[in-house]
Amino acid sequence: MILLILIQSISSRSRPSSRFRGSFIDYFPSETHVKSMSNLDTRPNIDSGCHFIHNCMFKKIQYHENGGVISIISDNQCYMLVESSTFQEVVVNGDYQGGAIYFLCSQKGSSVLSKVCAANCSTNIDQYHQFALIGTSFSQLNSAHYLSIVACNPISGSAHSAMKFLFGNQTVSGINSTKHSLSTFSGAYFRSSKQCVVQFSTFADTKVQYRVCIMFHQGDNDLFRFSNFVNNSESQTNSNQPGLITSYESSTAIEECVFSDNSPTLFHVEKGSLDIFRSWIPPNVNTIGIYICKNKGITQTHKLRHFKSLFCDADTWIE
Repeated sequence: MILLILIQSISSRSRPSSRFRGSFIDYFPSETHVKSMSNLDTRPNIDSGCHFIHNCMFKKIQYHENGGVISIISDNQCYMLVESSTFQEVVVNGDYQGGAIYFLCSQKGSSVLSKVCAANCSTNIDQYHQFALIGTSFSQLNSAHYLSIVACNPISGSAHSAMKFLFGNQTVSGINSTKHSLSTFSGAYFRSSKQCVVQFSTFADTKVQYRVCIMFHQGDNDLFRFSNFVNNSESQTNSNQPGLITSYESSTAIEECVFSDNSPTLFHVEKGSLDIFRSWIPPNVNTIGIYICKNKGITQTHKLRHFKSLFCDADTWIE
């Protein structure tokens, strides 16, 4: 009996900690003075500072500024953790952006979204970021884990971008993004001067006119891996239009992904490089495949390794 208890004790101590943790001090300095808010159902009054927003249900909120529920714009130090919360039918009216969240702290800002659901969040016609714009400083966290983003579309007309991550150290895991119908960037837009990692995610049933699903912009060795693309479509039919994943001024690697989309172009590369390996196009997918836009004076290296397409019409197009 004593031996058994000792073994159990040692086992519990050696067990690794959870990969995606769930309290403010797990992400930010422990000495930080943080304002904790929970069980909210109305728009909180938030300014610069450090905020932990958790276990909230925001539903049927309309607002006339950036960020239907959360709006933080500051040059001062700002930390934000939004955890275990839901945003449903949150609408920004007028010429504003960020249907549910607008966080723009480019000097000293850090942000983490964890276990967040959003449904039917939107901006007005021709505006951007139906669910969220998250902009942090270059060297700080800009992370999101376990997000479900569904049907974030404008009330009428066309609009852009389900969500945008701007600068910072971007690690995005476990996103389910589906049922969006937008003009551009229906899945997500990632812009960072450092590496952006997107993994364990699914993008499905989105419709877009121009640039389906994912945009990587100015990243350094961006990595997109272990993810699925299912039944996404774009209305553009020209072979040289941006496609399912667009890499612009970015070096992008795609690893172990499945592309089950009849998009005219799966991958579009401009002023950057693309490395695809151990990925798969299922049978009966009709696509041009890869479009590479060559630019004078820019050296580009592209790799295609262990990439399988079976019984589909796929090709590579180089301008």
